[in-house]
Amino acid sequence: MTFDIDMIREVYNRYPERVAAARAAVGKPLTLAEKILYTHLWEGNASEAFGRGASYVDFAPDRVAMQDATAQMALLQFMQAGKDKVAVPSTAHAFPGGMMIGTDSHTVNAGGLGMVAIGVGGADAVDVMAGMPWELKFPKLIGVKLTGRLNGWTAPKDVILKVAGILTVKGGTGAIVEYFGEGAESMSATGKGTICNMGAEIGATTSTFGYDDSMRRYLAATGRKDVVEAADEVAEHLTGDAEVYANPEQYFDQVIEINLDELTPHLNGPFTPDLATPVAEMKKKAAANDWPTDIEWALIGSCTNSSYEDLTRAASIVADAVEKGIAPKAILGINPGSEQVRYTAERDGLMDTFNKLEGTRIFTNACGPCIGQWAREGAEKQEKNSIVHSFNRNFAKRADGNPNTHAFVTSPEMVAAIEIMRLTCLRVIRK
Repeated sequence: MTFDIDMIREVYNRYPERVAAARAAVGKPLTLAEKILYTHLWEGNASEAFGRGASYVDFAPDRVAMQDATAQMALLQFMQAGKDKVAVPSTAHAFPGGMMIGTDSHTVNAGGLGMVAIGVGGADAVDVMAGMPWELKFPKLIGVKLTGRLNGWTAPKDVILKVAGILTVKGGTGAIVEYFGEGAESMSATGKGTICNMGAEIGATTSTFGYDDSMRRYLAATGRKDVVEAADEVAEHLTGDAEVYANPEQYFDQVIEINLDELTPHLNGPFTPDLATPVAEMKKKAAANDWPTDIEWALIGSCTNSSYEDLTRAASIVADAVEKGIAPKAILGINPGSEQVRYTAERDGLMDTFNKLEGTRIFTNACGPCIGQWAREGAEKQEKNSIVHSFNRNFAKRADGNPNTHAFVTSPEMVAAIEIMRLTCLRVIRK
């Protein structure tokens, strides 16, 4: 992995002055989202407060991330711009406090490292690449206060599944969702990334977390100790002000509070990612709605829930089933999140563990079934059936082209458990 530490330090060097200017302009403490937005104004230091959901503002993002398919038009347009080189680094790169735009909706995953990272179209990307300002309506702010700590079978995925049930697929439109509190600090960086990634399903502009120890550990473990050292020098500016988090109702347009001690595993769906159901209630709800409960496929992967951490959790469940001689009730399919994840999982024996379970399919390191890249046998018959997966989206025909496939979204560990025991047995798992 390569990164431009000099560019990152340059961003951090301007943080104190620009945050101070923003506080003066706004006249009150700042959320993390506001700090990042105001420190990335095209005009430099803030001279006025912008109306949330009203003012159109020009920004200067630090980076452009380009997804292989949607970036093609951006690259073609840039070639017509008459520029010899891009004005900002145009690669995939995340660092705390930065602003990044990307040509894919899952760009928001970088919020797990404390960025404001926003998915855009190719035309927006090429403007930034060509050195032009990027215009965005100044977002509203939704604060999600996380108290307690995840426990038992509950995973970071369940946080966003719960939030989706509260806000629906439109509730985050035009807003940045900022997570904070003791519960946020207790989660891993990859767990935070999962939550931010699925923020696209509630319509949010993006989601983010404040810089903390979990991000430090992740950056250091992935070869970016220089970024940690630079970020630590301005750490106070890479999270919201204490006054904001102490009295969030005064600073956010909407506040949601979730007690992680009480949060239980969820299954969202079918046909929409905001139909949230606690696992313990699914048997009754499925019967009332005539949803098929014989799960045919259980899928883990894509960019959303395919980190090394995710795979280890699922593998531990599979290993236990293999040890006890339990035959799977569905086919398990896995898309590693990247070549690095696949290599590490292979090195540490996770893939061997998965392959010991009869029928397991290891797909390539790609989106796969998440975006319909799945030649599912029998899908053309359009028979009524159910699958579970750890992806974000579960709209009709999304995974396999079959409008009668009922897809339910859940965490990787619940996918593995359901694959082994079926939906109808989940009440046993909860106990």
